Order: sequence, then structure tokens, then C-alpha cells
Amino acid sequence: MGFVRIHQSFLINMRYIGKLSSYVMVLTTGKEISVPKSRYPEVKRQYTLFKGAE
Repeated sequence: MGFVRIHQSFLINMRYIGKLSSYVMVLTTGKEISVPKSRYPEVKRQYTLFKGAE
């Protein structure tokens, strides 16, 4: 709960996501991580639900 897998190698804590757009996730640290097209809709859905629950 509170984590999202954006790639086989990346499990991200959603509290540290600063922005999500155009297949790129920007963390609060400034690091940019690309999100594969196949996972983007699910990642975006989970992040939207998480932001709504805060």
C-alpha cells in the first residue's frame, strides 16, 4: 500500500512522486524516471487514487 511498480526494477513510494506526465515520473528529489507505455495507464490510475485519498 502506498507503493507503485513502474518497471520490473523500480518500486516507488508514491509520497515521493512530484509529477507524473507524458510517460515520465519526476520524484521530489528531482530524479526523472521513464514509465513504459504498457504500465503508464495503471501507474497513473494508482497515483490518482493515492492523491485523492490524501
